[in-house]
Amino acid sequence: MNTLRYWLTGTLAGAILGVVQFLVVVMACLSQVDSSFMLGEGYFLSDLGRKDSPLGWLFNISLLALGAMLIPLFVMFIVIDARQSLILRIAAAFGILSCVGLIGLGMFPVDRAFFAHLLSTAVWVFPMLYAVMAFYVTVVRSAYVGKWFIGINLLMAVSMLIAFFRYSATDLKVIQRMLVVSGMVWVGFMIWFLALEGYHAIAEWEPLARERVDRESQEYYQKLAVKKSSRGDETNAPKSY
Repeated sequence: MNTLRYWLTGTLAGAILGVVQFLVVVMACLSQVDSSFMLGEGYFLSDLGRKDSPLGWLFNISLLALGAMLIPLFVMFIVIDARQSLILRIAAAFGILSCVGLIGLGMFPVDRAFFAHLLSTAVWVFPMLYAVMAFYVTVVRSAYVGKWFIGINLLMAVSMLIAFFRYSATDLKVIQRMLVVSGMVWVGFMIWFLALEGYHAIAEWEPLARERVDRESQEYYQKLAVKKSSRGDETNAPKSY
């Protein structure tokens, strides 16, 4: 089995684990805060990481873990890209930058480093939007996914836009939650796409790799046989006195 398959499997498993642990931690944090905290005018999802939040430390660690566990996912996009696509590399670069923003959100809670938290939010959101657009272009060009996958992606994108414009731009609480939900959904699509693209690409590379190894081995043994033959000729040659 190609070692790249193991790396791909580990990357996918790590990304799924990162998303699942974050969702579980968010639900656990929400279950520990009272209704006045949740329904206050200043409430954002980031408030779960405040010092006075019952599980604020856990929420911040979960954000750090999510960002760190998603970085290999975007690196793997470049590794399995046989076409050396510029669009996919752009998507991967923006994806990694967005993960750095998630790590920053965990490192700088909103009540202790407000400006750094806002900056981390921008680093998370805007690269994520560019990554999604570049990712969709890559999906359309891919030879390994069907029209059904492209259709699901397009339907999701249209649904998010409709939901986004239904709310006032000043309703930051709703917008933040929408960004988190849509971000998790798009990460799910990227994991799904990487599995389809990656395993198909590796399956095509393996026969070519075996052919190359067989050819190189054959050439090596031919050279070795020629060397042995030439040495034999030198040994059997009559000595001159």
